[in-house]
Amino acid sequence: PDNTALAVTGTTPMDFDVFIPENQVIEVTFNKQVNPSSVLSNSISAVDNLGNTIAGTTLVAGNVSNKILFYPSSYFPVWSTITITVSSTVRDLFGNSLGSNYTFTFETGETQGPFLVSSTPSAQGFGVSVNASITLNFNKDLFAPFVDDFSVYLLEDTDEKITGTYVVSGSQV
Repeated sequence: PDNTALAVTGTTPMDFDVFIPENQVIEVTFNKQVNPSSVLSNSISAVDNLGNTIAGTTLVAGNVSNKILFYPSSYFPVWSTITITVSSTVRDLFGNSLGSNYTFTFETGETQGPFLVSSTPSAQGFGVSVNASITLNFNKDLFAPFVDDFSVYLLEDTDEKITGTYVVSGSQV
């Protein structure tokens, strides 16, 4: 009989990955085939950095496989650290267990970047005062540390950047 302990050999996403889509399916690969009857609904758990459990479905990837998958029931929260725990109760075909829980983390990012919905004054506006405030409205909240002179800027007719300050409030700049 095989007495070799079951071991995790890889994960998707990998430990410490960043900018992972909020709808990422979690894949855990083992050194040998997993006994499907040892994979239960709680064999993989997901928790965000606020301690909230993310519900999902855990299953073996096929009848004879060395992979188990976790499909989150809802999107992972954006810009969050997600901790995945694989239960030590997962076993191989000979009954060898993982030994101890296996844990890894990743950080979520955006699956679709923000896009401009409207602006005040409107694009191509005429008669706008040189000291007028400009408001840009985006389709989703912005991550303020990423709004700077390189990501949002205004150009004069000569293609020169116009200097100014930025205030981010939700989906507005």
